[in-house]
Amino acid sequence: MWEITGHTRVLAILADPIHQVKTPQCINELLRAQGVDAAMVPLHVGAHDLATVFSALRRVRSFAGCIVTMPHKTAVVALCDELSVEARQTDAVNAVRRLADGRMRGGMLDGIGFIDGLRRHGIEPAGHCVYLAGAGGAARRAPSRSLWPMPVRGG
Repeated sequence: MWEITGHTRVLAILADPIHQVKTPQCINELLRAQGVDAAMVPLHVGAHDLATVFSALRRVRSFAGCIVTMPHKTAVVALCDELSVEARQTDAVNAVRRLADGRMRGGMLDGIGFIDGLRRHGIEPAGHCVYLAGAGGAARRAPSRSLWPMPVRGG
């Protein structure tokens, strides 16, 4: 039986809108399967309230981190205390981890996830060229130069 207690670490996903997200269900299933005492909840946060909510989450001692999705990926950059190389390069954050000292570290996992997905399906991207169509968040963020092993062309 899965029980939320005062020891449970709280994770969140911040989005606007939020009704379409499936991340909490997937993450909670993984957490339970691995015996991790944590739970993810969806938080519907409008752009005008993001800084206030992020500030409040800093004060929640059981808060462990969050997933950030549209439209907040670029705004959260300024709210983090430190950034991963990928987050700095893309000027966007989609994952925030609360460090032991309470600081918030932002990261960008889109590029890493894309490359890992290709490799899991037997595709080694090194030496290939990719064409990114569109100017949406994923198209702009995925080709982080620190891990993108192929030339990028856009249109």
